[in-house]
Amino acid sequence: MSSDSRSPNRSAEALRHVAWVRDLDEDRISHLSATVGEFVGTDPRAGLGWDALMAAVHPADAARFGATSDAAFEFRYRRCGELRWAAAKLVRAGARLDGIIVDITDRVRAEEATTADRRRADALIAVASKISERTELPEIARVLCAAMRDSFGPHLRASFLLYESDARSYRVVYSEGGDEACPLPPIVPYAGVPYPERLQPERVKYAPVAALTEDAADADRHRVRGFAVAYLVSGSAFHGALSLSSCSGPLVLEPADLDLLRGMADQAASAVSNAQVLTESRLLAQRYRSILDTVFDGINITGFDGVIRYSNHQFAAMLGSTPEAVVGLSMSDLIFPEDAEKAEERIRRRRAGYSFPFTWRLRSLDDGHEVMVRANSREIKDEHGNPEAMLGVITDITSTRRIVERLLQSQKLESLGVLAGGIAHDFNNLLVGILGNAGLTLMELPPSSPLRPFVSDIQTAALRAADLTRQLLAYSGRGRFVLTSIDLGRLVEDMAQVLPTAVARGVTLTLRLAPGLPLIEGDAAQIRRVLTSLINNASDAIGDRGGEVTVATSVVHADASFLADTFVDDDLPSGDYVCLEVADTGAGMTPETAARIFDPFYTTKFVGRGLGLAAVLGILRGHKGAIQVESELGRGTTLRAFFPVGAKPSAAPVRRPARARAKASGTILVIDDEEGVRFLARRIFERAGFTVLLACDGVEGVERFREHQGEIAAVLLDVTMPRMGGEETFLELRRIRGDVRVLLSSGYSGQEAMSRFAGMGLAGFVEKPFCPQSLLDKLHAVLAD
Repeated sequence: MSSDSRSPNRSAEALRHVAWVRDLDEDRISHLSATVGEFVGTDPRAGLGWDALMAAVHPADAARFGATSDAAFEFRYRRCGELRWAAAKLVRAGARLDGIIVDITDRVRAEEATTADRRRADALIAVASKISERTELPEIARVLCAAMRDSFGPHLRASFLLYESDARSYRVVYSEGGDEACPLPPIVPYAGVPYPERLQPERVKYAPVAALTEDAADADRHRVRGFAVAYLVSGSAFHGALSLSSCSGPLVLEPADLDLLRGMADQAASAVSNAQVLTESRLLAQRYRSILDTVFDGINITGFDGVIRYSNHQFAAMLGSTPEAVVGLSMSDLIFPEDAEKAEERIRRRRAGYSFPFTWRLRSLDDGHEVMVRANSREIKDEHGNPEAMLGVITDITSTRRIVERLLQSQKLESLGVLAGGIAHDFNNLLVGILGNAGLTLMELPPSSPLRPFVSDIQTAALRAADLTRQLLAYSGRGRFVLTSIDLGRLVEDMAQVLPTAVARGVTLTLRLAPGLPLIEGDAAQIRRVLTSLINNASDAIGDRGGEVTVATSVVHADASFLADTFVDDDLPSGDYVCLEVADTGAGMTPETAARIFDPFYTTKFVGRGLGLAAVLGILRGHKGAIQVESELGRGTTLRAFFPVGAKPSAAPVRRPARARAKASGTILVIDDEEGVRFLARRIFERAGFTVLLACDGVEGVERFREHQGEIAAVLLDVTMPRMGGEETFLELRRIRGDVRVLLSSGYSGQEAMSRFAGMGLAGFVEKPFCPQSLLDKLHAVLAD
């Protein structure tokens, strides 16, 4: 049987899934893919059947396979003794029921891990919320011990211990659970030395089996079989420890559990520090102020009239000011007007006895920027027990929120980029057949044929579709780049004659180009596309009202904090960047709109411009650059594209003498997993006079080459294939015959594909989709070289 006349389930077998066909009239399995053995973890050559597959399925899920209509479900099965997850899909077509199974264990485990991470985060948030309302150490200890037993098991003994430096010993503040006869869980200083005197102390000490540690005697005295100790450290201050112990058997904790215990210890350390500060503040005003200024959070005291009576340095620093300047201001002057009513309502509820943290926005005193804070407050009472003020503990969460937002944005862009790149690659494979066969048809048709216009229209449409896939590859950062040294100012000047055509009537285009810009390394065509896309976007924002679009260039030194406010890459190095700025006097954007302008095909107009700014983002990603957005409703929008400086002047291109076209003779081996691509290449090469051999993947290609190596003149090799990819196949071909000429083909860019084969002696590259003549030109160049 030839490689291209396989069973309908060849694709399932290549992907290592299991597929089958069930005859409903005869109630039997009429076809089953040969991957059952590999799927259940036995020898793939064993030829296992349906019974072996069903034997691996969990008994509780086996009945689902008796469905006789369309169905989709997930089920459990065992592979080599391991319980795994898979998804099945059943599709009915008359008296035939087709089915396929895909292993989804990695996805299920990732979801379970994400759920566990969320639960751990929720636990830390709940603990932080509870202890932030308490200033008495025993109450803080009780909350933490209860949280530890809730998180790690009610059978364990949880303890909160305070280190007393004068006595060089620990005092049990609170302990609960486990064997109540156990008077004290072991606190095990490293090598017998108390924590504060160690040069490199451990933050968590964990002994699943206490008898195996150097502290076995101490553990045995307390009848402890396993323990974990997390020390409370706040800055350079050491406060004590949280302890978990098991008296009934080993203590089994995962690394994530130890991380959670460490997080609770950090919160406990912060709570102890805050409690000590608040206690001492009632005794000595001066010492109270000094200590408050050492904590990490902002603290203020506000009268019931809203006037700030005290501010520590951290709270004043959040506002870009000093404590002296903050005292005397009203909180209503600092809170954003949109949040004022909500803040007053929450303060009233707090005075009424409700206890909860709240989030609001403060206005910085230096430049008016927004500061997002999380606040906890409680009443301060005088010596007679009467409320006299409100004490607030404020945490600046602006950077945390920005990090979360950027992480979500980065994940979204990365996911969309991977999706766009995959679609473009697969679509290019489809376009090979359309564009190539249209080209062959035009070659065969006489000039007077009435069919030529129709075929030409097909070819034109396919070329337009190919341009769309190039945009998708650009968005994914995998577009085709021809890198040269570029003077960005000169490039804009060269386009000055055509740029006015990119703006609408009534819109003025102004250029403000800085002289003497350093060179950048990039693809001139792609950078021109960035410029025209930004100008088109600015013109659309202005619309028919008339206005101005300004294009400017400059050099900026960008540090990590500056780059953190840009899109594309979180790992860009600090340094000098050439900036291309396009500003408009349009209506501006809301933050919600600004967050979506780089989504593919997103537009606020009735008719969009395709990928638009999404392609700009991908081009900048490919150039290791970034883009920044500034927009305000009623004041227009400014987009700045940054390209890293550092390119050296390009060397003059070396002209190679024209080479005579090689005679069309010999055998060409085509290795590609797409059937349409293989058959098209065979038609093109055979029409040109070559003999053609076909292989559906790298494994078959290596075998064909080994059998016919003496007669094969060149190999057309795909990059992405199942079983054996292009790179591995290339190396195998070279082992068989060192002088083999390989022409690489891919639906991705040549730059990306060729980088994987750098220095390996590749003869050439042809990008999919290709026309017949371009493929032949590439082949003749390879044969003539």
